[in-house]
Amino acid sequence: AEAWDWKRVSGVLTGMFPLWVILAVSVGIVKPELVTWLNSDMITVSVALVMVFTGMTLELKDFRNILNKPAQVGLGCMCQYTIMPVCATVVARLLRLRSDVAAGVVLLGCCPGGTSSNLITMIAGGDVALSVLMTSASTVCAPFVTSAMVGMLAGSFVDIDMIGMFKSVVTVVLGPVFCGVVINKFFPEISTLAQEVTPLLSVSLVSLICGSVMGSSYQHIRGAGASVAVAVLLLHSLGFLFGWGVPKAMGFDERVARTTAVETGIQSSALAVVLASRHFPNPALSSIAGAISAPVQSILGSVVASYWQRSSHKLWAKDAEKKKQRLTHRLFKKRQRIQLKRSKSQELERKKLEGKAQGK
Repeated sequence: AEAWDWKRVSGVLTGMFPLWVILAVSVGIVKPELVTWLNSDMITVSVALVMVFTGMTLELKDFRNILNKPAQVGLGCMCQYTIMPVCATVVARLLRLRSDVAAGVVLLGCCPGGTSSNLITMIAGGDVALSVLMTSASTVCAPFVTSAMVGMLAGSFVDIDMIGMFKSVVTVVLGPVFCGVVINKFFPEISTLAQEVTPLLSVSLVSLICGSVMGSSYQHIRGAGASVAVAVLLLHSLGFLFGWGVPKAMGFDERVARTTAVETGIQSSALAVVLASRHFPNPALSSIAGAISAPVQSILGSVVASYWQRSSHKLWAKDAEKKKQRLTHRLFKKRQRIQLKRSKSQELERKKLEGKAQGK
């Protein structure tokens, strides 16, 4: 009973992710010393830990499943690494952000999907299994695609060390995820026990990271003005909008469209902060977008998910109807095969009887 109660409490607290982010950011503004002890090196370690926890929820078969849904998973990656980087660049130029801040916005747009996307997908009535596959695929692609896209797009604003960024993404993302998968493969008992606390721990770490960056960069954020917040809000809003619209235009169903929208609109803001602090000429300004992104996308994602949740019962009803139709179709086909087999048996029996009658 105690384990069950802990699971329930942990689930409720994890589901309050947007609230913890807003709380941590507020503390960072009002009482920064309570969260700024989490320095840049600790932030890097924290992000790596979150990635290990993510890997511990995955199995090798999850990566094989990507091959079973290539169109849907490919769609998620395509939207993630085309819609967001392009929108980020356009928004940064339209709002005429100063170069260091603009580079941070573009970096945010080039990052892989955030870890909270799976939770928001569940609330929104999307396909959680597909969400996990999309997040896994975009994370695995991050060292190559994020580095290349940032170099190509953000490089027009500031000088960036692409090789160094590639190494950082491998170190902070790919390596830890692989370690998590290995733990899950060879030490499943540890992984199973840990999964009761890792979602809440991930939420706590990401919230702390956001609070720390906000506390450290608040004066720079005030100096940058409201334009940065508007840019981040526009970026995530466009991500949700086009992430939903593109799959619908391509003929995918509503559940896939919602999943893709969440995967596109939710970014790994913590990774954006780490990369900005390690590889950009002016880390304080370039990490502003990542710091603002966490509360903005959490609130926006929660609002979108809550709106979609109201119509989720219709999706479930449609799914139930489709399953019923598939079952009815299978039963009909089975009856047809049985009748055909029976008819053939009867025909064969009749021919045997006719043969016997002619022989007499």
